[in-house]
Amino acid sequence: MKTIRKEIINWVLLVIPIIYIAIYWDKFPSQVPIHFNFDGEPDNYASKIIGLLLLPGINIFTYILLLITPKIDPRKSNYALFISKYTIIRTLLHLFLCEIILLVCYYSLGNKINISEIGTYSVIALFLILGNYLGNLRSNYFIGIRVPWTLESEEVWNLTHRFAGKLWVGVSICALIVVYFLPANKIILPIYIFVIAGLPIIYSYIKFKSLNISKVK
Repeated sequence: MKTIRKEIINWVLLVIPIIYIAIYWDKFPSQVPIHFNFDGEPDNYASKIIGLLLLPGINIFTYILLLITPKIDPRKSNYALFISKYTIIRTLLHLFLCEIILLVCYYSLGNKINISEIGTYSVIALFLILGNYLGNLRSNYFIGIRVPWTLESEEVWNLTHRFAGKLWVGVSICALIVVYFLPANKIILPIYIFVIAGLPIIYSYIKFKSLNISKVK
C-alpha cells in the first residue's frame, strides 16, 4: 500500500499526456513535429500516430526502467541508502517529460509558443533541482556520474557527486540569469551542458589520481 501511494504521482504524470492526446486527437494534424531546432522551429516531423505516441512511450519506458533499476543493478544494496532521493529524482524526470510532451502537443495544435526558450528554462531548472540531491547518491551503475574513476572508488564517487551537486546548483542559477537577459540559447545551452557534464568528469579523474598517488606514498 505504501509503495502504491509513492507511485501515484508518477502514474498521474504518465497518464496526463495520454488523456490530453486522446481528448484532442481529431484536432491534431496528420504530421506532427518531433524535433525542434535552437530557434524553436520544428525541423523533423512524423505521422500523427507515431509522433503523438512516441514521447508518451518514452515516458512509460523510462518509468519501467527506473522502477526495475534498483532490482537489477549489481550494486542494488546501495539503493537503500538513498531510496527516498531516488524516488524524488524519478518523479522529477517524469514531471519534465510530461511537460515536454504537453508543450509539443500544444504546439502541434497550432498554438504559437517558443518551445526552445521554454525548453531551455526547463532543462536548467531540472538540473538545478537535481543538483540538490546529487550528493546523496551512492555508488551504482545507472544513476549519477558513472565514469571509470567514480565506479572504481567509492570515495571518488562521493567526492565527485558532492562537487557536482554544488556545481549544478550554482551554474544553473547563473545560467537562468544569463538566459533571462541574453536568450541566445544556441550558444548558452551547449556551454551549460558541457560545464555541468564535463567538469565533474575532470574532477573525478583528478581526485582518483591524487588519491592513488597518496596511497602509493
